Amino acid sequence: MSLGALFKRTIAALIGLVLIGTFALTAVYQYIDNSPDAQERMKLSVERAEISIDEDDGLLTRLGALIAAWWDSDKLVAEARDEEREEAKARRERDRFMDETQNYNDDYYGAAG
Repeated sequence: MSLGALFKRTIAALIGLVLIGTFALTAVYQYIDNSPDAQERMKLSVERAEISIDEDDGLLTRLGALIAAWWDSDKLVAEARDEEREEAKARRERDRFMDETQNYNDDYYGAAG
């Protein structure tokens, strides 16, 4: 194989990889854009990845942290939903004791005054 043929095949392979990468990124973007569950997972994954990386880390390190957080996103989503349930329960308990619909102005014994 001549040097020219090797060069042509290398260029064709690189162009093919760029096209495959572009299609893959487009598909991932469309999946995240059209799925509320995926949007929640991405949001939680980004928050978790931001905690674990420094500002001096490179692009591959940041991307690796994001992929690792996405991989564990089932656990992150479950934890977030548990927290939301606990907050809703606490809010219901708090609102139950702060019920403003009861009026104590018409009690049987009037206020001394």
